[in-house]
Amino acid sequence: NLSKVHFNDQDRMKFFFICQSMIGWTFQVGAADVYALTFKYHNPFKESKKGYYELVYPDGTVLKAKTEVLFDPTREGKWNYLNENTTTMINAGTYIVKLYSEDASGVMLDYLEVK
Repeated sequence: NLSKVHFNDQDRMKFFFICQSMIGWTFQVGAADVYALTFKYHNPFKESKKGYYELVYPDGTVLKAKTEVLFDPTREGKWNYLNENTTTMINAGTYIVKLYSEDASGVMLDYLEVK
């Protein structure tokens, strides 16, 4: 569902299929709070592409159901940032953020930052 590509002098992940691609990041937080989730991506197309993200516990329990996001077009050689959040306060612990492609084949992902 994802492929590794070399872009801007580093290896990145790229949604490969139009539907059903997903990438997940595991992260830990040490205090209860609402956390910002920033996805760094590159959309080389002239139109926005659709995806979803969700927040789950490692056992699969959903804390935030799939939420629609748009990957807006990115200028050549640059990156865009998709700023989302956990919506509600989460406790200290381990969580997984899953990012899904709906029609985002070709969109490249660099990282998820949790603040």
